[in-house]
Amino acid sequence: MAKSAKSAMPRRDFLATGIGLAAAPLFLPSSGVFAAPRKPDMVVVRGGGDLTPEEASYRRLKKGVDRLGGLAALIKGKNVLIKVNATERTSQDGNTSPAATIALLRLCRECAPADITVVGHEWGGYDSIRAGQPTLRQVIKKDGAGLIELPHYWTKGSEGAYKLTKPEGDVWSELWVAKGLFEPDTVVLNLARLKTHPHCVFTGCVKNVIGLTRNMYGFHKKDDKQWPKNHGNPAGCDGWPVFARKLAHAFRDVIGPQIALHILDAGQPTFGWRGPAPERIHTFDAHTTIVGTDALAMDVYGCGMLKAQRPDIYVDPLGPWNQGDSPYVTQNKPQLNYLVECGRIGVGETNLAKVNIDEFTIG
Repeated sequence: MAKSAKSAMPRRDFLATGIGLAAAPLFLPSSGVFAAPRKPDMVVVRGGGDLTPEEASYRRLKKGVDRLGGLAALIKGKNVLIKVNATERTSQDGNTSPAATIALLRLCRECAPADITVVGHEWGGYDSIRAGQPTLRQVIKKDGAGLIELPHYWTKGSEGAYKLTKPEGDVWSELWVAKGLFEPDTVVLNLARLKTHPHCVFTGCVKNVIGLTRNMYGFHKKDDKQWPKNHGNPAGCDGWPVFARKLAHAFRDVIGPQIALHILDAGQPTFGWRGPAPERIHTFDAHTTIVGTDALAMDVYGCGMLKAQRPDIYVDPLGPWNQGDSPYVTQNKPQLNYLVECGRIGVGETNLAKVNIDEFTIG
């Protein structure tokens, strides 16, 4: 259960003490010193339903980041790259919300970075609209941040915007990743929306990094050097059986180590993004922001939020994703749980009992 900002503490510590003394320093007889308080792996902040979405997102984000040591410690004087999700051109509800984007840009500005740039290989989502809200492009322009729209793989000379890498294992021939991630004095922040996926059930922080690659279709093809027949729809690609391993190795070996902080935008999580039929896109109010350093653990938590909202139709975060008659299961192209597979390969922790989680509710 969420605790107030004044009383929040890691649930494992509270349960271990039984009397709530874990907030006090732990004396270690062998060393004769006091152990430093342990930072959480993940902070879940709820609340703000009576505020504007932008202000609520900002307060939740700041509370979470402050618990991790503050954003200034990461970005002051640095070049900041922000990866949002902007892949949906027809509905803003399929992308990182303007509210969460405004909140992160605002918090970054307060921490005196050298520069802020939003970056991604996206598919038109920067101009996607929702009544009463600005587009992501308008949000970025108003802030004065830069915007790098990474070139598509079919664009002549597009290789110049990417660095050629080779993850471990045999599932990748080559992986082209945005060059900016590897520049000195650069800090990468991953701001993903919590939502369902029509072909692989779920998408959050881990899968959001696909938009930092040139050959993003390669995640869905056995031969990542061979272009797909349909550039805009990966459903018919032949690589879904190896999708989980490709994603896991790309994240674990190359992209994940370059990311300083993950943020899961769960103010209004989304069901039915692009299906699967008969599902239609819709959101629900969760008034939640999740911040942390273990993207996979955050995704497991976020997937659990979706399950709790619609237990009759959605999947268990760590359960089988190939059993039952839910459209998310019957149209799951990999026919496995990619979160579990990512955990097996070492992307992060899937057992939340082993994750140090702080939970807060803002007033």
